[in-house]
Amino acid sequence: MYQAFVFVILCGLVLAATSRVDEQRAAAVEPSASALAQDFSVYRTAVIRYVQTHPDPGFAGSVPNANLPAVGVYVPNPRWSNYVNGSTVVVYAPSVPVPNFVGPLEEIAQDSVFAGAVYNGTVVASPTATMPSGVALPAAVTSAAPNGAPVWEALDVF
Repeated sequence: MYQAFVFVILCGLVLAATSRVDEQRAAAVEPSASALAQDFSVYRTAVIRYVQTHPDPGFAGSVPNANLPAVGVYVPNPRWSNYVNGSTVVVYAPSVPVPNFVGPLEEIAQDSVFAGAVYNGTVVASPTATMPSGVALPAAVTSAAPNGAPVWEALDVF
């Protein structure tokens, strides 16, 4: 009888350890391209809201994540960067993320010519965009974001 009790306890411990490993594996899975695009979009909204509430036509630089306002339950993601020059906001990824989410980003941006991928200092938007691609990016972004990295620009935010 004692042996059966020990056996049941050991089985329970093994089961608990196995479920914990499965939880850790699930947490390590990279987010989908759509989830990254949505996160990037909310980050852009946070930067725009900051610039709108702190308008400074002479400012040129990056707004630190710690200064960004709350946008829903969004937690600023260190994967994203921003560059602000007066009333122009550009959010970008300083490296090409895995998975690359340019396609889902363009869907969220409704094929705007201001959203897409960086390519030689310009935004390369979806071929289905209503206007030609090739929006020029500020030099600070061009030097910080490699070709293929997602980018989304907003003009005249205040």
